[in-house]
Amino acid sequence: MTVLVGYADGRGARDALELGAALADGLGVGLTVVSVARRSWGTPSISRVDTEFIEWSRRVADEDLATARARLAERAPGRAVALRRVEGRSVPAALVAAAREVDATVIVLGSVADARLGQVVLGSTADRLVHSSPVPVAVAPRGYRAPTDGVERLTFAWSGDDTEMPSLTRLGNLVAPTQAHVRVVTFGLRRPAMFPPEVGLDAEDEVFAGWREQVERSFERLRAGGIVGPDTETLVAVGADWRAAVDDVDWTPGDVLVIGSKPAGPVARVFMGSSATKIVRHSPVPVVLLPA
Repeated sequence: MTVLVGYADGRGARDALELGAALADGLGVGLTVVSVARRSWGTPSISRVDTEFIEWSRRVADEDLATARARLAERAPGRAVALRRVEGRSVPAALVAAAREVDATVIVLGSVADARLGQVVLGSTADRLVHSSPVPVAVAPRGYRAPTDGVERLTFAWSGDDTEMPSLTRLGNLVAPTQAHVRVVTFGLRRPAMFPPEVGLDAEDEVFAGWREQVERSFERLRAGGIVGPDTETLVAVGADWRAAVDDVDWTPGDVLVIGSKPAGPVARVFMGSSATKIVRHSPVPVVLLPA
């Protein structure tokens, strides 16, 4: 098993490399860095344009791998890493194929270059993988640098929906051989009322209290079913908007946010709902997206 980093220099590549190395260390698996050389630029040509493009793409991919090797040697001298150049017409499809070939635990990418520092923003490759990959996808925030102690805790965003149990079980199996801890958090919104509602503020408080009780019961259901351990930390994070709700959680440098997918068909794929997309957008830590 290995962590696979999709590397294209200058596109959040260093951030992805930092996260990939941290995840590999934390999970106790190998590290593979992959650079994709495009087979063509889309439209076949009877001239040498296609051939020249393919040669150029291969050269750029090899240069990217050399840069990745140098950065890893600087970060962790002596670290074992597999470097692979793969080819394909589609970068996401090539990464998925490579992940299957090397039995990858997760595919790691960086955020887009125009994201704010510390922000997770999916680029075109990550966005396509998030909607199609059978392998978990991790995205590093822009400017991410792994802490000295590496990944120490994985926080699962639990909506209370039983369809997310397979993802949570998968996370538990993933971290079982490691020293990492799992935390389960439910995010919710509670906007302050500008004017007293017609039903009264007490009724609104009762609705919120009922929702919170329902969440707490879902936590107990997870423990009773053995989905999480009896000592697993669980909490409810609430804010007036999604940013405030995410900020309601105590994050540390060694944290990673894990999002479970909604089943989207007969085959397991990574697929986020609308609420999960908003949570990812405001995450201050790396994000791992698990297939359903």
